[in-house]
Amino acid sequence: MDAEIAPFGLRSICIEPGYFRTKFISEGNRPGDPVKLCEFIVDIVKGEGCAAGKTIPKTIQIGNDCYNEVKRVLISSLATLEEWKPVITATDL
Repeated sequence: MDAEIAPFGLRSICIEPGYFRTKFISEGNRPGDPVKLCEFIVDIVKGEGCAAGKTIPKTIQIGNDCYNEVKRVLISSLATLEEWKPVITATDL
């Protein structure tokens, strides 16, 4: 999608929030503060505040729960990649 909208000076960002306190999915007992989430999203879109001077990724997860889960998955994936490296890289001539 980025390639399609770039000529118009636009970019796309996939924002994946974790659990935030709302009445929509629970009784409001999740760790994330929805006000902080909204402020964070505005900062990312504008490239200001907490996002100032940073390269904005195409996908970003927000919340401690997201950070911990993504880190766990990536560590597991890296371990699998290393375990299978001899097989994966054995296809070259």
